[in-house]
Amino acid sequence: MRRPGLRRDRPAGHGQALVEFAFVLPIFLMILMILFDFGRVVYAQYTITQDAREASRVAIVGAEDSLTKYAAIRAAALGMSPGVSLTGALIRGEDGTAGGDSRCPSVVHPNDNFYPDGIAGGDRAVVNIQIVVPIITPIISGVVGGSFTVCAQSVGFVQ
Repeated sequence: MRRPGLRRDRPAGHGQALVEFAFVLPIFLMILMILFDFGRVVYAQYTITQDAREASRVAIVGAEDSLTKYAAIRAAALGMSPGVSLTGALIRGEDGTAGGDSRCPSVVHPNDNFYPDGIAGGDRAVVNIQIVVPIITPIISGVVGGSFTVCAQSVGFVQ
């Protein structure tokens, strides 16, 4: 015989759902943060690739060796990069004669010149962009080193 009001009957497993939720939530949030970081890296790669293409297009239209031309090349790249921490110093050029790492070239010329020997018709114009994308998720940043270096290169021939 039961006394009314002393004990309420609960369905079996009522507390089990709460415990399962407590186990699954951290794993779900970690996967969500990893996807967020991965999406930021992919977005940065896509954006700077478009930036390099646009800057290369400006570089190959007309053979001109002036600081105005180099400023126009950088401005074209900077105008196409919303949401990416891109600065003019990260946009570099070479005339195709310099060596270096083909994956992330970093040729810098003095006096803000992209091309050390000038630009002439038929020359190869190369625009390189390299940025560092920081990783936000603490555990993942510890595994991969805290950031990814993302590079893009576009090559064209001056017309």
